Amino acid sequence: MCTSLWSFSEFDSTATLEMVSAAWPGRGEWLSPLLHKLTHFDWTLHTLVWTLPSRSKMPQGLPEGRWFTVEEALALGLPAPVRQLLAP
Repeated sequence: MCTSLWSFSEFDSTATLEMVSAAWPGRGEWLSPLLHKLTHFDWTLHTLVWTLPSRSKMPQGLPEGRWFTVEEALALGLPAPVRQLLAP
């Protein structure tokens, strides 16, 4: 996505995400698409919020990255629409 900014994991298609997440414990819920207009293109985020059961192991197949609390994430450099999704 953007260089020098933190963001969520991204998948090239819904089919890829469904294949990767099939073995994850818990459940996912799609948020309404979020349209973010930029000067040279429009960016539509299709966000899946995944709720893991308590005490579950981290799911396999996630892209490399780090986990943050919402408060920690909001202190990072984030793209504006990602910040909008996280903001209370």
